[in-house]
Amino acid sequence: MRWILAIVVIGALLAGWFIAWQYSAIPNPYTPPAVLDFIDKHNGAMTALFTLVLAVSTIFLWTSTRQAATAANAAAQHTRTIERAYVKLSHAAPGLRTENQGQFSVQISVKNFGATPASITDILMQPVVLPNN
Repeated sequence: MRWILAIVVIGALLAGWFIAWQYSAIPNPYTPPAVLDFIDKHNGAMTALFTLVLAVSTIFLWTSTRQAATAANAAAQHTRTIERAYVKLSHAAPGLRTENQGQFSVQISVKNFGATPASITDILMQPVVLPNN
């Protein structure tokens, strides 16, 4: 479909060039009077045809621009997903430490593997006591 549109647009450009050449100030002995009479009789139809071609090409341009904008938006969403912060929390060795009177402590390290900086605002830890086996 785009090839047909391109051929129509090129044909309209060539027709416009031909008409401009026929009406130039330089006399052209090669122009048959029938061509000039045809152009004079059908100038409204030629203008309407060119306007139609211009409208159709504008619609195709609008459609292509809309598709490009949709693709750019999808690419931006994908980039946001890929480039986000990937944060990992892990305990430092030796792990769980016992303090005095049955209190325990653990040291947590935070590592960002993503491409975007991250801010750690809260960490929620819930102790779970499991049987020895």
